[in-house]
Amino acid sequence: MLMPTVVRESYCVLLGNLKRHEEALAAYEQAIRLDPENAYAYGGKGIVLRALKRHEEALAAQERAIRLNPDDTFTHTNEDNLE
Repeated sequence: MLMPTVVRESYCVLLGNLKRHEEALAAYEQAIRLDPENAYAYGGKGIVLRALKRHEEALAAQERAIRLNPDDTFTHTNEDNLE
C-alpha cells in the first residue's frame, strides 16, 4: 500500500522517535525510492544513520539533502553536527 508523502514522512519520524532506527531507515529508503528528489527523506535518513553510528553514510545523506534543498537550515544544522 502506498502512503501519501506526508503520512509516510510522519511514519518515518515516529519510528525514529521510538528508537526503531532500522525500521525508520528502511522507511526513509522506501520514501527515497518512491521520490528520489525528496530532500526531507534524505535529511531524515541522515539523522537515523547518525543514531546508528554510521557517520559517513549520514554525512552523505545530509549532503544529498542540502543539494536538493540548499535553503533548508535544519539540514545544514544536522550536517554541522556530523562534522
